[in-house]
Amino acid sequence: MSPNENRNRALGAVLGAVVGVVGHWAMLRAGYHMAGVAGIGLALGVSPAARTPSLPWGLSTALLALAASLLTDWWFRPFLVDGSLRYYLAHVGELAPRSLASLVVAAGLGFWFGRGRRRGATTGPPA
Repeated sequence: MSPNENRNRALGAVLGAVVGVVGHWAMLRAGYHMAGVAGIGLALGVSPAARTPSLPWGLSTALLALAASLLTDWWFRPFLVDGSLRYYLAHVGELAPRSLASLVVAAGLGFWFGRGRRRGATTGPPA
């Protein structure tokens, strides 16, 4: 994997996370709460630059997607009892099932899109 590909993946992750945070905010304004939106944006941002397979990139993108989702959700919707990040992380299991599912999806997509893919020379079935 080239240094340019690593740089492009990292840049895509940052840009995707920014789009995901804005998407999370917009969804909250519309009345929808999906905690994994920022992480899904991060994963989709990494995808275009992920031209070669890399298990370390897949694992780190999954972890970054989960972290971005949790931090964004805490930022916009901290618990009323205690607004600290420590309290939020200790009680993340109290989120709505749909939000917990979106966190799992964000981590899964982070791995899938972050690991890259092998691009073959042929695009159709063999002749």
